[in-house]
Amino acid sequence: MGTQLAQRAKSICETSSKYRVWRSLGSAVLGTVWYLAALPAHALSGSEVAHNVNARYNDTRAYCYIDKPAHFCTGLIVRPLEGGVAEHFWAPTPGESAAQSMSFVYLRRDVDVGRLPYSAGFILSDSLTASEQGKPMNVRCVYPLDEAVSGGSGDHGCNLGGGKMAAAVATVAPDLNSCDANGVTDVASWMTHHAANGWQCSFSADVAAKFYTALQAHKAYADKTRTPSLLIEPWTIDAPRSIPFEAIYFDVSNGGQLVQAQQYQMIYYKATGEWLPILRMAFDAAGKASFEFVQEDQLNAGFTVADDLNARFNETRSECPDGKAIVYCSGVIVRATNGGPAVWNPSADAIAKNGVSSSYLRTDAHVHNPYRGMGLVFRPLDAPATYPLTPRCIYAPDGNLHKREDGCGPSTLGPETGPCAAIGIDTLAKWLPHYAQYGAEGCSFAITVAAVNLSLEARRTFPWPPPNFESRNELVLVPWPRDIPGSLPLEALFYSEREFSLPSVQATQLEYYLITGRFLPIVHLGWPIPITGPIFIYHPEDQATPRGAAGLNVPSAPFVREGNGDDPVEPNDSGAVTALSHP
Repeated sequence: MGTQLAQRAKSICETSSKYRVWRSLGSAVLGTVWYLAALPAHALSGSEVAHNVNARYNDTRAYCYIDKPAHFCTGLIVRPLEGGVAEHFWAPTPGESAAQSMSFVYLRRDVDVGRLPYSAGFILSDSLTASEQGKPMNVRCVYPLDEAVSGGSGDHGCNLGGGKMAAAVATVAPDLNSCDANGVTDVASWMTHHAANGWQCSFSADVAAKFYTALQAHKAYADKTRTPSLLIEPWTIDAPRSIPFEAIYFDVSNGGQLVQAQQYQMIYYKATGEWLPILRMAFDAAGKASFEFVQEDQLNAGFTVADDLNARFNETRSECPDGKAIVYCSGVIVRATNGGPAVWNPSADAIAKNGVSSSYLRTDAHVHNPYRGMGLVFRPLDAPATYPLTPRCIYAPDGNLHKREDGCGPSTLGPETGPCAAIGIDTLAKWLPHYAQYGAEGCSFAITVAAVNLSLEARRTFPWPPPNFESRNELVLVPWPRDIPGSLPLEALFYSEREFSLPSVQATQLEYYLITGRFLPIVHLGWPIPITGPIFIYHPEDQATPRGAAGLNVPSAPFVREGNGDDPVEPNDSGAVTALSHP
């Protein structure tokens, strides 16, 4: 009875449709993890994809289920890419096109590889999941060591000795491995054949024991710079949805660049309308890999940023949950900037006045436009940050700081134009005659619940649209140290005019990436700003990082970085950062 059940289970595994029956029979073993793995990558969260990838990498079974090779359910099928932008990064090389086989790395925890040939690329689903998704893979053979594929090798690249060794069968794809015909059946005979002939034979990718022997032969060869290689029949280049993509990766421990991964993510999105997750890959000191999903790395994270900004803009709470003024948790703080390098640094004048100018945007603040049509967008002041920002005061109109020695102090019109609280102005009725006398050179409101709310109430007395200095308010921040962009609570960059301000903001985005290694999304800010409704819009095509720039994303050479550090990329001595003013 046991033998009959085993035979029946084996038969069940022969086709992708029958795998669903097998999954039902084995649900106690496979469970929810298998179900998630069978979903298309775009149907899972990025964290779920990372979980599946890590689980398969750490699964070191010799075979899958009863007698299926390990690539059906374990390990990772990876395509490292040299770099640069290609219209179809999933396309075969000319040699692969001639052989009608593409080379993929087979990677898992028990494969002794400390790094991949290139530091970015993509990961496919396992063979079983690909079949379940209606995207089957024809894995032709497996080599213990990676090999360049060309049309000169026989059997679609599976026979480096040349010629044809596998007889085609009309209804079943032939097993193209060349080890069988050369009498190679185990690790020892593979090593002997390789040493005697100077070329390696390929093992079967269809027979579980033979596939596992290939992995053992790789281990016996003991060269961590060589990787096991699967040869897979190419897909139709113009139909990327038919390819069982799971994720894009970049290796932070070996010089991998986020911009390269974002290029691939953008290319795939333009071709399919779907977003592939980007995963951070890292090898530890022992040569073992792990994968992590970071939301901020994703190009489509900009949509979430814009949604959050619009939600804060349209919020009208009167104070923060901890009893602080609304500028800490509600609304949006932007700082208008000129183009040029290091726009996040406070100016010498701002440092001298102890006051960095910014605008506080909220639906009930009635701000018509910031000082300039481009600049920085900050996270909420109460959000965690390496270097949190501190507000000093707020002016209902532009505060004319150029006429003040201190950012929150008196103007040139006299001592009555310093802090409003110092002269007893704590109601709108008291502020109105003061403003009628002093205008934009009048007093500043303290950062208290009542005073900030009063500044917004004062703004709502201005005509709409407000003219001149009344078109914006001015929130004064304590200056921060220069040259710490990665420590500042920056949330985005904004622009208002595509022709004039977008190129400068794109240069800032590239500069920020070069220094920090992080993606800072660019959002469009409506100009003029309406009183209500969404004012921030995210356009993936506005982003400069997925397009790269000179010196930013050159094709990566193998093993670019020694060690496993993930320190951010710093600008080089040639001035690469400041040279990016015209992306």
